Amino acid sequence: MMEEVGESDMQLCYGLGYPEPNVVFALCRGSRSSPPVRVYTAEEVSSELEAAKVEYLERCVRVAGARRKKAKSKAAAGAATIVLPKLLHWHMRCFADDVESLLEWVHSQLPRATRAPELKRAIRELLHRGRPPAPEKMVEIEPYDADFRYLLPLVS
Repeated sequence: MMEEVGESDMQLCYGLGYPEPNVVFALCRGSRSSPPVRVYTAEEVSSELEAAKVEYLERCVRVAGARRKKAKSKAAAGAATIVLPKLLHWHMRCFADDVESLLEWVHSQLPRATRAPELKRAIRELLHRGRPPAPEKMVEIEPYDADFRYLLPLVS
């Protein structure tokens, strides 16, 4: 009788022999929530994976409007919500120990000249506010959209 193979067993058989978190941003599952399909070159794979990560974070992590429901103070009422994609939440242990350190990681991965300056500013304000609300309360996880789509990046 054949035993059921678990995900960790599959990773041992077919995964990399060392941790490489940027691979998360290179694997297209053919869904709307997946990173775009890309072609990587052996010579530049590290920098191409880094670029794929930054582009995914800039495209998929966003700031939602200010929360006003059940706010106990004006400071809490005006706080923005950071929306993280489910894919990032699934693979959180590759980057961080908890939601707060995941936000710190996202902030550190966005370049200074990011295309999403309001995102970087909102994360910084959330993390460095005096006695901020628990990050779990300020983060929303966007559901995974499994609808079929292959997104192809524009080549410039």
